[in-house]
Amino acid sequence: FANSYGYPDLGLLTLNDFVDVTRRICRCSSLPMIVDAEEGFGRAIHAYMTAERLAEAGAGGILITDLLDIGIKGMLPVDEAVQRFRAAKAGLKGTDCILVARTEFTPENPQLAYDRCKRYLDAGADMTLIHFGINKAYDTNKTRVCEEIAKNVPGWKWFPDLQASD
Repeated sequence: FANSYGYPDLGLLTLNDFVDVTRRICRCSSLPMIVDAEEGFGRAIHAYMTAERLAEAGAGGILITDLLDIGIKGMLPVDEAVQRFRAAKAGLKGTDCILVARTEFTPENPQLAYDRCKRYLDAGADMTLIHFGINKAYDTNKTRVCEEIAKNVPGWKWFPDLQASD
């Protein structure tokens, strides 16, 4: 989205910008689009508004992270993150739009990511995504790590970090 406005992906766009781009893309394609809404633009109330407005614009899914804020390393305390996802799910009520909850992989304690995902599913997430971007997987064979995730986290999962060589 940022590139379509001539900006780097550094969190410079507003929710209105996201809604505008989502609406324009959804007008041109019947394919369901999952919008990476980063941290949902702030606190739980912002996540609610983000999810509601992006679903109204035609998004088929909303991806929200449990990170503190764009450009700031670290995850929210799990209870605060649960509030963010619960609010986002409430914003999607009455729509077919799904909620994808993203957390970071923690190689020193993979169970932390598994437990967070389970909490987010309980809060209403339809799918989880454990991201390897900030913390690299402890095993260079990411397929094995994804198989381990699949054994430890129920439900639908998204593995965007896999590559043809994995």
